Amino acid sequence: MLQSQALRFLIVVCAVNGLICTVAPIIVLLRPDGPDEPVGRLIIAAAMIAASLTPVQCAALAVVLRPRVRALLVSRASRREIERVLRDASIRTVFQPIIDLQKGCVVGAEALTRFAGGPDRTSDMWFAAAHGVGYGLELEELALRSALIRGVGIPPSCYVALNASPSVLTSGRLIPLLEESGFPLDRIVVEITEHSSIADYEPVRAAREQLRGRGVRVAVDDAGSGYASLRHVLELAPDLIKIDRSLISGVDADPVRGSMVAAVLMFALQSGASVVAEGVETIAELDVLRELGVEHAQGYLIARPSSDPHDWARWRAPLPTKPSGSRTSASSRRSSNRGSAAAPAA
Repeated sequence: MLQSQALRFLIVVCAVNGLICTVAPIIVLLRPDGPDEPVGRLIIAAAMIAASLTPVQCAALAVVLRPRVRALLVSRASRREIERVLRDASIRTVFQPIIDLQKGCVVGAEALTRFAGGPDRTSDMWFAAAHGVGYGLELEELALRSALIRGVGIPPSCYVALNASPSVLTSGRLIPLLEESGFPLDRIVVEITEHSSIADYEPVRAAREQLRGRGVRVAVDDAGSGYASLRHVLELAPDLIKIDRSLISGVDADPVRGSMVAAVLMFALQSGASVVAEGVETIAELDVLRELGVEHAQGYLIARPSSDPHDWARWRAPLPTKPSGSRTSASSRRSSNRGSAAAPAA
């Protein structure tokens, strides 16, 4: 039984080997993008290698190369998809209000980027894919421009928060982009969205000072989501600290979360920063945040992200602190919320 299985295996490998040697050059010649395209070169290389190896060696090589070939094909498809988004500017900007917890009025709005496609692929994934194929800065700039154009409809009493990665901050492109937009710089908050460690904070601090010199405030997004975000707070001394949903969820029932939020508030008090609680979804969470002294909040309890200017106009009046419909699940909120304009959620 074992011998017959081994024989069938060798026959299949030999057949595949011969097929590669015979068909691969024809495929390359018939491809519209020609043999100079990366996949074309890969097929030629496979044909040359297959011609010189035994069937068993070819089988072993196929096992080794399979993940790399798959990664190359995925990267190629991702690049084409990102190029299509950049070419067609096929993104949508929505805004989610940020309220003053004591006064109940809207003080700002975070710009969030939406892409066509299913909810299983979040905006975070789109931006990560863009950076992976070398189009990260271009996609973030597209999102920033869209947010600034659409942000004109936000009530003038509100600031607009734009998400940007450290790469954009230190690229030298951000300030010219903001100035060319004509949007009032003193109404802009730039949220730094990096979730991983920053190798060198000095260029980021220099960019922060350039922004502040023009009246733009700086925030650290998702504080508390990991060690990196807390270090960003320490190293960058932001004007605003946005506490991540992971600390806000269940803060009314978990004393440890409450202590962590209180610690962030104490640091903010000593450094002169304001605090925004992200992803508030229940009245109980909101009540505890008020008791702790958190100044500002955003989340589905307050309002969903919207692209409708009629919704934005209503932000001039105090918002309700009770959801009008059924409560949205945390998993649903996470899948649909993402920091826009670059890189990064309410």
